[in-house]
Amino acid sequence: MVEFLTTKDVASRVELLVRKAEKRIILISPFIRCWDSLFNRLIEAAKKDVEVIIVFGKQKMSISEYSRLQNIANVKLYYFENLHAKCYFNEKEMVLTSMNLYDFSEQNNFEMGVAVSKDDNVYTEAFKEAQTIKNLAVLKYDGAVSAKYQQKKNMTQKPASEDGYCIRCGKPIPKNSSKPFCFECYLRWNEYANREYEETFCHCCGKRKKGITIDKPLCLNCGY
Repeated sequence: MVEFLTTKDVASRVELLVRKAEKRIILISPFIRCWDSLFNRLIEAAKKDVEVIIVFGKQKMSISEYSRLQNIANVKLYYFENLHAKCYFNEKEMVLTSMNLYDFSEQNNFEMGVAVSKDDNVYTEAFKEAQTIKNLAVLKYDGAVSAKYQQKKNMTQKPASEDGYCIRCGKPIPKNSSKPFCFECYLRWNEYANREYEETFCHCCGKRKKGITIDKPLCLNCGY
């Protein structure tokens, strides 16, 4: 069965397929900036052990959105430079549409699309193409691997050695000016590797300070 969708229909149908997913959600969109209700749906789906796969492209995702998506348990983020397709599906239904997974598009654009059930041949063919896109894309972040690494790190790390602070999130970490990020924040920083990007916290005192970067992780009071 194929059903025509308007802009608001697309947005609500994507949220519905996320809510009803039992095993897997795959979201393919060149530009990603989830509206709040969709993001919360993804968080809830991940809590039910639903695998969340996101493929984006054209240009790098904003640092803020990239960091926010890493709060979704077990999320996998893929990058495919030549991506133009927009396709969202779970194991039972698919939405093919002109609309990016972008809050501005959902609120301001005139879009259209179709919802396709698994029983329709269109679903099967589109699923194969979506799998091809994912296989050609580059895995940028794997939440499951990150979680296992952090769990192992927490088990082996001595609390007494945590006398420094991550310059991005402020979490206590071993003091080492050459490694002023926690593991998760380092992964986010390394996506762009901008050494001039201004961070938030002093690595030594843990206070919010201006002018903090990976090369200057200490505030003026703590000294470089």
